[in-house]
Amino acid sequence: MTLVFTLRRFSTSPAVVLHASSTSLQVSLFREVYDELEVRAAIIERMVELGVMEFYDVYSVISTLHGMPIEEAYWGVDEICRAVLGKH
Repeated sequence: MTLVFTLRRFSTSPAVVLHASSTSLQVSLFREVYDELEVRAAIIERMVELGVMEFYDVYSVISTLHGMPIEEAYWGVDEICRAVLGKH
């Protein structure tokens, strides 16, 4: 029996839960982590494409996205960036 970590989501914050299984789920965990990192990178790339470059603009967008599930943040980044940039 091998002890492995799997990523579980409870509300908006991720939590790591210890599971015992006969097969390793570590590859699954790493895939989930890398998938989330890819989405976060795509969000930042989109912010750059939309011209969010000033410190307070970046802070405002990221703080708005912070409480959202990652999928919702990905699909909402354009609208949030435009709202922040429209405040000028």
